[in-house]
Amino acid sequence: LYTYVEYPNRTTELEILKARCPEIESRLAEQVVGFVQKLREEDLEKTPGVAEMLDFACALMGLGIADLTENLIALQSTLTTLIKTQNDQAIFSMVFDSFHRPNFGLYFLKDVNIGDRINVKPLETV
Repeated sequence: LYTYVEYPNRTTELEILKARCPEIESRLAEQVVGFVQKLREEDLEKTPGVAEMLDFACALMGLGIADLTENLIALQSTLTTLIKTQNDQAIFSMVFDSFHRPNFGLYFLKDVNIGDRINVKPLETV
């Protein structure tokens, strides 16, 4: 038996994350939820759910990352918690590589679709 349940909205997902990982810093929590919700808008074979979002946050915290933009190499190493299929990894890698430049930051968190390389806008301060 399968019942489809919508993904939680941003506020609810932040509450879930803070309840399950109370030690997470607010900025990282906001970034993680925003990042995962942006990924859910893409045409992925396996869309990351709440469990994957929690795994992603725990992996980042385990590596001592407090900001998604501070260590792109470490960030990329944690993406296996979110991106599960080879096709999804290829889609993501294409975009990630274009953003992995000094001082370019992690810009696909706002108003950019995975696969887009045009009209990149920086993440606004939360």
